[in-house]
Amino acid sequence: MPNQNSHEIVSLPHVKIYNYIANEQDLYYTPNSIRENLILQMENRDKQVGLKSFIIGALLCFLIPVMAHYSIGIVHGSYMAIDFMPAGAIFLFFILVGGVAVILKLISKRIALNSSELLVIYIMMLVTSSVATMGLGAQLFPIITAPFYFATPVNRWAELIQPHIKSWMVPQGKEVIRQFYEGMPKGASIPWAAWLKPI
Repeated sequence: MPNQNSHEIVSLPHVKIYNYIANEQDLYYTPNSIRENLILQMENRDKQVGLKSFIIGALLCFLIPVMAHYSIGIVHGSYMAIDFMPAGAIFLFFILVGGVAVILKLISKRIALNSSELLVIYIMMLVTSSVATMGLGAQLFPIITAPFYFATPVNRWAELIQPHIKSWMVPQGKEVIRQFYEGMPKGASIPWAAWLKPI
């Protein structure tokens, strides 16, 4: 604790640096040591990764496959989650850094996102992009339904392949599988119950 001749010159959360001045020779903290402590505190704070980064990352990772499949399957537009620089992840990260992160910092520095947290969020979005479409999402459903939709008496897939596929791996019902490839009647609802177990 400081004595009566001391005065506080720097105060940080959980850290207090005092300048003890009893006489000219009694200087315990020099300006250089104070500066080093401040730099160390800032560096440590900038390396910490909080729970908020994982929550924000999870929300953005949920948006990526939604955006990607809507762009490909509905509007037949650009691929949003493909290549080593996925457009969807870059777009969302730009909004995060230029908008959300700035607002959080203006509200309070305690809830602001540091560079380590932004890096974690970006990596989460890159991993999600790698499996959202071409990596897994766009390949999985055709793989599990193709042996039934493309089965013919000539290739004999009904005898050679279908018996080895577990029922829970494939949506049940020929009409459900046919509509997956050929489309559904106008106004018809998606048979989620048939797809729930395979998903």
